Amino acid sequence: MLTVHALRIELVKSYRVVVDLLSEMPGVLEEVGLTRLPHYTVLRTWFERIPTKTWRAFLG
Repeated sequence: MLTVHALRIELVKSYRVVVDLLSEMPGVLEEVGLTRLPHYTVLRTWFERIPTKTWRAFLG
């Protein structure tokens, strides 16, 4: 999920667009370790629940 979020930031796209792009690229989906494509609202909710302190630890 973190990789999908990073891809969204890199592409400067919405979660909905990233999910749509990944649906066309099953090889990329497999590379990031996902067996199926999550709904875009799951990604958005997942990101919103992670505290800023945790994001800083990931990025620091």
